[in-house]
Amino acid sequence: MTEALTNAVTVSQGEITIRCLPEWAEGTRLQVIQPGPGVIEIREDDEQPDSPEEIARWIAEFQSIPPIEMTAAGEAAWNADRKRRREVELQTFENRIDSLIRDES
Repeated sequence: MTEALTNAVTVSQGEITIRCLPEWAEGTRLQVIQPGPGVIEIREDDEQPDSPEEIARWIAEFQSIPPIEMTAAGEAAWNADRKRRREVELQTFENRIDSLIRDES
């Protein structure tokens, strides 16, 4: 959605109002997404503005992302899952290697 259209949309009493005349056909369906706090726009490297102001804005947005807070039990479960996934990946890799070796024979 263009910035002009993004800024032309309001919600009032449960209804969305667009204060412009987009060139859409009658009955065009739209998807409305409400960005949350700390949303960072991702762009390709060559699209990234590199002015000092834009870099400072990006750093401020990045630093505004709250840290992940985990309980000891949550962290233990997360680490156990990571370990299980590593083991599955290793087994999958070993199976694939064995399959390639058999296919070459």
